[in-house]
Amino acid sequence: MTDMDNMVELITQYRAYARENIGCSVEEFCAAYLETHSHKHQSAASDQEEPRQMNQIVSMQLGRLFGKLWRYVSIYSKKAFEHQDLRNFDEWLYLKVTMMMGNPRKSDVIQQLLSEFPTGIEIINRLVHNGYMIEMPDAQDKRSKRLQVTDKGQTVAQQADIAVFSMVTIVFDYLSDSEKQSLQRILQKLETFHDGHYIHTKSMDFEGLHGFVKGIIEQK
Repeated sequence: MTDMDNMVELITQYRAYARENIGCSVEEFCAAYLETHSHKHQSAASDQEEPRQMNQIVSMQLGRLFGKLWRYVSIYSKKAFEHQDLRNFDEWLYLKVTMMMGNPRKSDVIQQLLSEFPTGIEIINRLVHNGYMIEMPDAQDKRSKRLQVTDKGQTVAQQADIAVFSMVTIVFDYLSDSEKQSLQRILQKLETFHDGHYIHTKSMDFEGLHGFVKGIIEQK
């Protein structure tokens, strides 16, 4: 291809990206374009190196890295909440998500945070006991309870915001701004994928879950 052909192709790619990502910047497009084409080049090279085995190795490494990074987050969050009124990061999450959702059912908050039901109930009961939340009847379903964060709960959550911000700074600020943006795009893609299928797979056993997700991926 000539330089002009390459330029036309680049402009066409940018227009398509801008239509799908309204308000995006040129920097965001460039980062996404480089990320996509770098992946294509890597895929072409791996075709000569037993791609299935290479893909399995990469997936295993990603699993290891995510697991270890989450352990670091757990360690840092314990330190961050040592001098907070809230006991831990989970309590902060439950308050923030409840505030974001307005006046949600208890079950909706627990599902949103992907908690085991007994664990979620324990956290909510603790927050209610400490005066950070109140429970109220659900006018539409007498079997359910709705939650609302109290003024006291909003205050302690806001006080903990500074500790949480400092914690995520420790975790992520070694990355450059463009690296963080790329990581955010990738993680949001995974979050959207799993959010879209979780309701269908949460009752499956592992074999069923693996087969379901594998079938979707093979249709890409």
